[in-house]
Parts: sequence; structure tokens; C-alpha cells
Amino acid sequence: RSDYIADHIRNTYRLPEARLITIPRGVDTHIFDPIKADPARVSALRSELGKPDRFLFILPGRLTSWKGQMVLIDALAELSDAEKAHFQVALIGDAQGRDDYLAALTSRIAENGLDDLVKITGHSSDMVNLYAAADLVLAPSTRPEAFGRIAIEAGAMQRPVIVSDHGGQRETVVDGETGWRVKPGDPADLARAIGAYLGLSTAERQNMGRKARTNVERQFTKSGLQRATLEVYQSLLSGE
Repeated sequence: RSDYIADHIRNTYRLPEARLITIPRGVDTHIFDPIKADPARVSALRSELGKPDRFLFILPGRLTSWKGQMVLIDALAELSDAEKAHFQVALIGDAQGRDDYLAALTSRIAENGLDDLVKITGHSSDMVNLYAAADLVLAPSTRPEAFGRIAIEAGAMQRPVIVSDHGGQRETVVDGETGWRVKPGDPADLARAIGAYLGLSTAERQNMGRKARTNVERQFTKSGLQRATLEVYQSLLSGE
């Protein structure tokens, strides 16, 4: 699944190295492809979640402290008013019964005067169009992800990603090229990365998105996962 999980198994169970094979998760790049987005739906989502002439940043994931929504709110509070004037943020996901966390999150947004900047939208199953509508995708998980598919889905859609620099996410984002890796649970470092995105030119943002797609196509495709898995089975069946 990831080198992070392989290391965990290696250190916990002391398996012989020959018995460990890492096959990264993959995304279907025929589905998660910018050309598959519906322009009308993308336009509607941008109008629904953002404001004209502003970037749209999204953090997809269930509402839980693990996914880093609170870290993001604290990071936004550290940005200048001039920086915040350039974007909107949508938190995409359900609380799934974590009403106390949702209340705390809503309270923190209000305390920092971010009500006009941040929206909590609930669950969405329209991820292709949602990624296409976004300019930047955020995944600041506070605990290591076993893999973290948000980064490769967004990358396949040519969207830069900011992820926490631990777990499987460390392996999917090339820092400064396809997005940024930031210190886990560190609002100041997350704010720095957001500022770095805002400081890019349009051409630089587009180039970063293209590199993200290329990175996924090289290492994290569904077809690559299937091929590698079948090779393992074939090796076992042939007794190699």
C-alpha cells in the first residue's frame, strides 16, 4: 500500500525482506481526468462554494480532528487580510455523528472571524467535478495516513495539493513540484505553504498541476496497481 505501511510491518513483525512487496494504491486516471469534468457543473460548484475572482481551496474528508480541519482554520488565522482576500475555503465532508467536533470547528471559525471565508458543505460524491472546480486541494492530516488517496485523485485532476509530511502522503507529493508537504499539526507551516501557492504565477500553478498529473501517471494508477498485483500472483503460482 505504501512504504510507510511496509516499514510498519517490517519493524513490527520482523518479516524477511523477500516476503515484503509494496504496491501503491492507484487512481483510475480515465475517470479522474480534467477532460471528464462537466464545465457547467464545475462552474456551478465554483459559484456555490466560492466567490467570483477568488481561488477555491477545498479540504475533502470526514469531519474529524484526524483530517486537520482545525489545523487549517488556525493556519488561515495566521494569514494577512490581503492574502485572505484572494481565496475561499470549502470543507467537504460529514461529521458522521461527531457533533462536538463540528460545533468546535464552527466555533473556531467564528472566533477567528472566518465565517465569510470558510464553508462547511457536507458530503459530496461528485469528486471529479469538485476537484476540477478547486484551485488547490488540502490534506493536512494530523495522524499518518496509510496512503491517503486525496493527493493522487487531486493530482490526477491536475490540482496541486498541500499534505502533511508523514505517512503515505509523504510518498505521493513532490514538495515544491506537485504541491507542498508541511509539518503535521503545524498551522504556521501550513500558512506558509498556502502563501507559497498564492505567490505563484498562473503559468507556475498550471505547470505544477501538469507535474502532479504526470507524477500520478508514472506511479499511482489503477492499472499499475492491477498489473503489479497480478505479477505477484503469477510469481507465486510459478514458484519463483
